[in-house]
Amino acid sequence: QALRRVCDAHDLLLMLDEVQCGIGRTGKWFAHQWAGIQPDVMPLAKGLGSGVPVGAVVCGPRAAGVLKAGNHGTTFGGNPL
Repeated sequence: QALRRVCDAHDLLLMLDEVQCGIGRTGKWFAHQWAGIQPDVMPLAKGLGSGVPVGAVVCGPRAAGVLKAGNHGTTFGGNPL
């Protein structure tokens, strides 16, 4: 909660990594929900694919325009999915 306040006060984006703990692994959809905060950027992966190598980056409105086509690389971009 303190980090969210600092980011808001200084116009910074808050990125919370939910790769390991997201998609219900802590009893809520996302671990940050326990703190009652919302990130601007949230990467997801392991629980999202249930063993299939897939990932996603969820961006809120403040971060939505940061990544453009071709800006972001991928570890699993060459797989058959």
